[in-house]
Amino acid sequence: MKPSNLRNLWMLFLLVLLHCLAFSNHVSAAASYRLHSPDNRIQVTVRVDERITYDVTVNGKLLLQNSTISLNVDHHTLGENAKVNAVKTEAIDRTIEPVVKQKFAKIRERYNELRLSLAGNFALTFRAYNEGVAYRLETSLAQTEIKVYAEEATFNFAADYNVYYPLRPLRLCG
Repeated sequence: MKPSNLRNLWMLFLLVLLHCLAFSNHVSAAASYRLHSPDNRIQVTVRVDERITYDVTVNGKLLLQNSTISLNVDHHTLGENAKVNAVKTEAIDRTIEPVVKQKFAKIRERYNELRLSLAGNFALTFRAYNEGVAYRLETSLAQTEIKVYAEEATFNFAADYNVYYPLRPLRLCG
């Protein structure tokens, strides 16, 4: 091979490499975050990409998979093409005293929390308790009034599970 052809091939390689590097920020893998219950039996995996999706595993067995969360506020869907600005985790173990005491005067509150602050002035918080999982969407939008058109919370079970329910209606009042 002639030196001029080798030089041209090398220049072509460098141009392709520079092109790939210049546009690599447009292709991103989903950011993934994990949260465990205090006793480590429950695990939540949250992924932020084109959609916000999550999985819940109990005792190593997948219970929910690729479930989605979003909120349509003023015809703008929070949770689509989301970008994470900050991540905060916290472990809580405290005793609370309910104002109206039903069964106990004091209740132990124990959970691990994952808070994702997202671009667009909203946040998604997951809590993993020993007994289950909870989530909350928060907004800090500039408007004093907003209209929520839809909230999406899907629960995609990983398999066909049995459901148990009482045969007669619950009696809520005396």
